[in-house]
Amino acid sequence: MGATQGKNHSNSVNPKRKYIRLQVVGMSFGLSILPAIMLAYMFNLGAFAGQIATLLAVVGCVFFSFGLVGRQELAAKRNQDSQNP
Repeated sequence: MGATQGKNHSNSVNPKRKYIRLQVVGMSFGLSILPAIMLAYMFNLGAFAGQIATLLAVVGCVFFSFGLVGRQELAAKRNQDSQNP
């Protein structure tokens, strides 16, 4: 019987927390650049260290910017809602 029932979406993700998580993921990608370069040299892939660092930096910036813009939009929406009762 439990398999036929739909999923309960009452505990959905808080939008602010979602955007904070995106920012944390972006920072994690940025902070993982140095260990990734060390691993690249350990596995004799030092020729690709620049590409690896660039890829991690770009992906980290994209995630961080999505989180930052999302939080700014939420704050603007919250301010607009508070001004219009």
